[in-house]
Amino acid sequence: MPLFAGTVFLLTTCVTLLVLLRVRREPGLDLSPPKTLDILELRKPRPLAPAAAFTPHERRNVALFRAVAPSVVHVDAVGTTLLMQRADEVPPDGVGSGFVWSRRGHIVTSLHVVRNRSGASTVTLADGSKWPAEFVGMDEEHDLAVLAIPAPAERLVPIRLGSSAGLAIGQDVLAIGNPFGLDHTLTSGVISGLNRTIGGEGGTLIKGAIQHDAPMHMGNSGGPLLDSSGRLIGINAAIRPGSSQLAFAIPVDVINRVVPRIIDEGMESWPELGFVLAPEQWGLEQLQASGWTEETGLDFGVVVVEIQLDGPAAKAGMQPLQQGLGTLKLGDVIVAVDGTPLASRDQLSLYLDALRPGDRVRLGLRRFGEPQEVELTFQAR
Repeated sequence: MPLFAGTVFLLTTCVTLLVLLRVRREPGLDLSPPKTLDILELRKPRPLAPAAAFTPHERRNVALFRAVAPSVVHVDAVGTTLLMQRADEVPPDGVGSGFVWSRRGHIVTSLHVVRNRSGASTVTLADGSKWPAEFVGMDEEHDLAVLAIPAPAERLVPIRLGSSAGLAIGQDVLAIGNPFGLDHTLTSGVISGLNRTIGGEGGTLIKGAIQHDAPMHMGNSGGPLLDSSGRLIGINAAIRPGSSQLAFAIPVDVINRVVPRIIDEGMESWPELGFVLAPEQWGLEQLQASGWTEETGLDFGVVVVEIQLDGPAAKAGMQPLQQGLGTLKLGDVIVAVDGTPLASRDQLSLYLDALRPGDRVRLGLRRFGEPQEVELTFQAR
C-alpha cells in the first residue's frame, strides 16, 4: 500500500511539471516577474486625450455665462463675507444675489434679502471688488429693492433686458446667483408655469410670477432669471419649501416698470381703489353652493366682496356682496375695465397694476343683474 501511494504521488508531480512547462511555452503568456522598467512605467500618469469640442448647446451656455456673469453681484446685508465660502456652510438671512441695473451704480435685488435696511450692506462685483451699498428704495408689492454703490461706470455692466410678455411653458431658462454663498453659480431648467401667485414681503401676494425648475437654493434670491439669449426675464424671488426645483421669479416687465419709479421716488407708491375682490377660485358655482340663487345671466366677472370706507369705490357708490342667514346677494360684479371684458381676477389685477395714484379707470359692472359703469380715481395707499 505505501508503494502504491508513492507511485501515485510521483505520477501527479510529473504531470504537474509537464503542464507548467507547456504553459510557459504558450505564445503571448509571460508569467515572469515584472521587470524594473515596467514598474516605473506603471507609476507614470496615463496620457490624457485633448478636451472634446463643445456641443452647440454647451457653446451657447458657456458664451451666455461669460456675457452675463459680469452683471451679477453678491449682496451681503448682514456683514458676513460669504464669497467663495465652503460649500457645506449655510448663509444667514440677508445674503443673496442681485444684478447691475445702470452705470450710475444702481443694483436690483429682492427686498427680503436686505430686510435690515438700517444696517450696512455690501455689494461684491464679478471682479471681486466690494462696495458699500446705500438703500435707495423698495416696492413691497413685488418684493423688489434698489441699492446704489459708488463704483466707477467702467466697472459696471448693466444686464440686458428681455420681455416676459411672450414667455411659454417649456421654454429654456438659466439662472446665475450665489447659492449658499458660492458666487456666480449657473443652473438651468425650463419654465414650468406662468401667472402664479406667491407670498411676498410683509404678507403681500405677488401675482403673475414665473414658475421654473432651474435649481435654486438660499442665496439665489435677487439673482437674474435669463432666457436662452442671456436677457433678463425675471428676478428669482422664492422657492417652494422642501423643493429646490420649484422656483418663482418676478417678471421683467414688472421690474422694468417699478425700478425707475423707485430710483425716482425712493419708494413705490401703489394705488388702491378701496375694494376687496373675491378670490380667483371663488366662482359662480361656489356662490350658488353658498346660497346665491339669483338668475342674472351672469357667467363671468369678478365679485366685489367688501367696500372700504372713504375709498374711491365707496365715493363712487359701489356695492359689496351682501350676506344674510344662509343667503348671498350679489352687489357689484366687475365685468370690464376701460371697455375691455374681464376673464379673471388676475387679469384685472395685472391691468390695475400698471396704474398710478391719480390715474382714472372706468369699471363696467353688473349690479343686481343690471349693467352699470363707474369711474374711479386711484389714491395712494
